[in-house]
Amino acid sequence: MTEALTQPGVLASLGVNGKLFAAQLVNFAVIIFVVWKWVYKPLLKTMDAREQKIVDGLSHAEQAKKILAESEAKQTEMLKTARQESQRMVEAAQQEAEAERKRLMAETSAELERQLADVRERLKGEKLAMMQTVKNEVADLVLAATEKVARSMDAKAQHALVTEAISELETSV
Repeated sequence: MTEALTQPGVLASLGVNGKLFAAQLVNFAVIIFVVWKWVYKPLLKTMDAREQKIVDGLSHAEQAKKILAESEAKQTEMLKTARQESQRMVEAAQQEAEAERKRLMAETSAELERQLADVRERLKGEKLAMMQTVKNEVADLVLAATEKVARSMDAKAQHALVTEAISELETSV
């Protein structure tokens, strides 16, 4: 064993001091441990967190695209439905207006017919009144003419004339 102590080691033949090398190795291990514990792990956590944020952001962006597409489709459908409903409302309003116009035309026509019938009845009444007036005046004229003629005629001829006039009046009435 003395031989091992007296013989320079392999490291010494290479020019490396064993104790210094061991101290540097321990130092290196401590630095690696410190870097691993307080730098590398937090750095990995931060990188994982950022990676997760990026993945979440991408998934949220994808979801937002889907939601946007769905909302655009809903908006298009709602606009289409609103246009159809407004078209139906316009058509219904036009139909109602047409029905109201026809109703008003019918009412106006019925009112005109009623007024025309009233006018006809009034004219008929006036015509009858005029005819009665004319008959009365003609009767008065005939009476006046008959009186004049009767004054110039004898009693027998007057009686025959009156009888003939009465029979003519009975047949005409």
